[in-house]
Amino acid sequence: MNETLPSKGNDMELFHFLSAGPHVINYAPGMLRKNLKDIEDLILNKRQLNVIARGILIHPDLVNLWKQIGYYEICNDVNDLVMQGELLILFPPTPASDWSRPSIEMVISRPAELINLGFSLKDNVIIDALHMFEHRLNEIGDILWDVFLAIRSGENVYSLAFKFFREAFKPERNLKKDDLLNFLKSKFGYHEQLNKESELLCRVIRNNINDKAKIPIEELNKFAHPDSIISIFDEKTHSRNFLERSDGINN
Repeated sequence: MNETLPSKGNDMELFHFLSAGPHVINYAPGMLRKNLKDIEDLILNKRQLNVIARGILIHPDLVNLWKQIGYYEICNDVNDLVMQGELLILFPPTPASDWSRPSIEMVISRPAELINLGFSLKDNVIIDALHMFEHRLNEIGDILWDVFLAIRSGENVYSLAFKFFREAFKPERNLKKDDLLNFLKSKFGYHEQLNKESELLCRVIRNNINDKAKIPIEELNKFAHPDSIISIFDEKTHSRNFLERSDGINN
């Protein structure tokens, strides 16, 4: 290592160097492994989390090194950057001429490795990813969706619909196109005529979301399904609000 570079300190240029930042990510692992000892001792600057996330994507075991020296918040701090970065590696924005779409098994295996380290495929990560690949949903949307559902397979489909639409409709997302919403509609696809029960569901969901993240009622109407009333609120976090707000609506 260049002796003029400090081996410790809040020096993100050093981390960028040690984690093979100047090299193409596909060829960086060898150099990064040589510098693991120096990286292990490096004090991190949270203002440069994208650099840290890149290092983890090259060598995921860095997470364990940092946990060993007391940085237990590493996964939480860079969760979204790491998960989105992994998807960008699997589905590069400008694919090489010899690029071919990876199999679902391959796409699942890498996020699964990261999840085992402590990362998570949260609602916002999924919607951010679909938004990021909005212009390519016709090409890779189905495999992304299958991967997301496989990883979140323990959850009720109606609960997922509730969470995903709530996330997609957040004002700060500021969707310019309908591609993402149309994609979600095609996957959940409940376009049945409303009856009194599904109308109640829409009102309850609308009231259950904070003011900054209300789902437009006309969109909920397209997806409400009478069988989903109980299913969506199976989770403990929603059941109490559901009962309280239902009483308020009926009174």
